[in-house]
Amino acid sequence: MSSNADTELYWLVDDAEASFNDLSQKGEVTLPLKDMPFGKVFGIKGAAGRPLYLLEFAQDRPSHAV
Repeated sequence: MSSNADTELYWLVDDAEASFNDLSQKGEVTLPLKDMPFGKVFGIKGAAGRPLYLLEFAQDRPSHAV
């Protein structure tokens, strides 16, 4: 989600909205909850100061097997 070449870490969650509501109260949000073609994603600042992304895959995402 960032524009630089740093490694991005994604954690898969079952419910991105619930995770966002919980974690946004406990830490700094680096990317607000967004609907993307592949699912819902948001970012929080990790302990080392780098963003961590949480992702709920969309059921109808383009890469989903038919």
